[in-house]
Amino acid sequence: MHYVGIDYPPTVALGYTGGADALADGRQLPVAGDSVDTVVLLDVLEHLDRAELAVAEAARVLRDDGHCLIHVPFLYPLHDLPHDYQRWTSTGIERLLLRSGLEPCEISSTMHPLSVSAGLLSIALADSVIQAMRSASPMVLLAPLLLCAVLPVNLAGWALGLLMPGSDLMPFSYRVVARKARVQADGSGA
Repeated sequence: MHYVGIDYPPTVALGYTGGADALADGRQLPVAGDSVDTVVLLDVLEHLDRAELAVAEAARVLRDDGHCLIHVPFLYPLHDLPHDYQRWTSTGIERLLLRSGLEPCEISSTMHPLSVSAGLLSIALADSVIQAMRSASPMVLLAPLLLCAVLPVNLAGWALGLLMPGSDLMPFSYRVVARKARVQADGSGA
């Protein structure tokens, strides 16, 4: 197995480090068509203003029956601004894949809604403390109380998430496995 890591130059300029083998735009990969077994797009698509082009490009470089593994956030704070453009529902992901020439094999939501809610509340509490400190607000006096709430809130969300029946009501993110259809001699997919 041979892995080739590709990263986007502006991302590297932000200070992200990693072992990229090449720098390129995911919407125009320096890779021959029909030459790759698996494309992995982890927490990438939300940062592309035209994500459909990157998914179509993944389909282009995949061999017949090749797989594309995707992870995208749903209920997740804005990050890497100003380059955080969108979130998808499972239906939106399915449409994106199909329009790009990929067949969804699995689209699964992650985390129990109670765990997601607790995590978001904890992030909001911590961010409130940061904003109060930045603005020198007298509300910074509540910081110890708010920060002490983070651990019990997270533990309660985690425990309740284990005990209560789950649902897809409030996914933290989606894990996606898609496949490039094999093209038959008559031009139809298999």
